[in-house]
Amino acid sequence: MADLSRVRTRFKVLSGVLGGIAVLAVLYLVLPIGRTNAELYTDLNDTRDEFKRKEIQVRPLRGLPEKLLTTHGAINDFYRNRLPARQSTVSEEIGKLANANHVTLSDVHYDNLETDIPDLRELTVDAQLSGEYANVARFINAVERNKVFFLVDGLNLDDKKAGAVRLQLRLETYQRPGSVQSAPEKPAGKAPARGAKAGD
Repeated sequence: MADLSRVRTRFKVLSGVLGGIAVLAVLYLVLPIGRTNAELYTDLNDTRDEFKRKEIQVRPLRGLPEKLLTTHGAINDFYRNRLPARQSTVSEEIGKLANANHVTLSDVHYDNLETDIPDLRELTVDAQLSGEYANVARFINAVERNKVFFLVDGLNLDDKKAGAVRLQLRLETYQRPGSVQSAPEKPAGKAPARGAKAGD
């Protein structure tokens, strides 16, 4: 009988333990501990959205070293081909344009100014421009289209008589750094081989 009572006691203890485990399991299912699946999916979607935003932000930086090299080359080409190396080039070019368009430049003043860009200097030209209206318009158009970079910064009408005008003109350009050499001139044509006769 003693053995039967011992077995019953053990059975009761084991039943209590199993009952307790079952109660805990039911509580875990009804009230889950930790984050729910819905919360985890929300976090995942937030992470994906953040990743897309960061990808859009860094997209312009892709290939940046190559872009910098290309930009640097374009700047050097602009300096080499469009900016004068000497102030005398500016006066020669403006004189040629004035003669070609039958206008007169007088009281020409040049200023050479520093800029925020190292070794690049601003050249300003103030002059009185006079001639027939059509010729003055052609001159200004030619200045803006010239190979040497000119910016027409100001035009003030001084006088107008029977189709002729007199203006105060202000131009700007920039003198390129000495480190940027001019583009080499292209040869006009292929030289004949040594010993070849003309017409061969």
